Amino acid sequence: MGPRTAVARAALFEVLSEPLSLLLTLSALLLAIVAPVVHCHNFGEPARMACDAGLSALLTGGLALGIFAAVRAFRREEESGTLAMALVHPISRASFFLAKCAGVWLGVGALMWIVFCAMVVMVRGAQIGGGIAALNGDVPRVWGPSVALAVSIALLPLLAGAALNRFGHGRFVFSTLVLAIGAGTAALAYPWEGRLFPRLLAAAAFLVLPVGVFTAAAAALAVRLKDRYAVSIAFGLLVLSLPALGNYYPSARVFDAGRSLREGLLAAGAAIPLVAGFALLGVHFLNRKDIG
Repeated sequence: MGPRTAVARAALFEVLSEPLSLLLTLSALLLAIVAPVVHCHNFGEPARMACDAGLSALLTGGLALGIFAAVRAFRREEESGTLAMALVHPISRASFFLAKCAGVWLGVGALMWIVFCAMVVMVRGAQIGGGIAALNGDVPRVWGPSVALAVSIALLPLLAGAALNRFGHGRFVFSTLVLAIGAGTAALAYPWEGRLFPRLLAAAAFLVLPVGVFTAAAAALAVRLKDRYAVSIAFGLLVLSLPALGNYYPSARVFDAGRSLREGLLAAGAAIPLVAGFALLGVHFLNRKDIG
């Protein structure tokens, strides 16, 4: 295993072992599940509420995960003294920064996948429920299987993680999140039409782009600033960018119309230069940093 791969793998493990990652993932899951259920009486557009809630959970949860995970990953390296030890090995500071970011991106992407899987289940449940409610208004049957399955994506891994921690040698947070990734993937076997998944995947893919941008921004800030300052500035940039995010990432429109290529190219054209710019800024900060 090369030094870059080792750094990326360590960052991935850190993200999946961070208690805050578990808390934010569960919060995003709760939003994706509860929001459409609250509006289960309205099936004028069966999948609309479930889709909007899932995409909102993906975006807000992904952004929070990316910012906090990036800041913690880089600040932990410096606070523990492992940054200086890591740079003793044959790896440049630029390679270290980029590999660390890659590991954080992979970890955040894996956690977003859990929420995405729950969203697929809820949207399909809304579609099935819309047909049932249109016929006889039987609301309890609408959400029973889909809500139970979506909740199990969070609940079963929590119970299994606690058991592994209590009776074995498993780490609770890491075990729970890894099991949740597996449970979410398995939940995709829930009956649904084949055209649904690619449309939802295309819509969710747009949200990965802004998450990548703000993860890179938080990583660059964490090299230069303390935790609280890096997080505050990253969220400040996010608040200032909210109007652009709302107008430029038309996830719901992609889901409705089934289009993705043109919108994807436009979104990537905006996001990739920003990611590259923040990555270069982080490399610049790390090159100028006195490691000791």
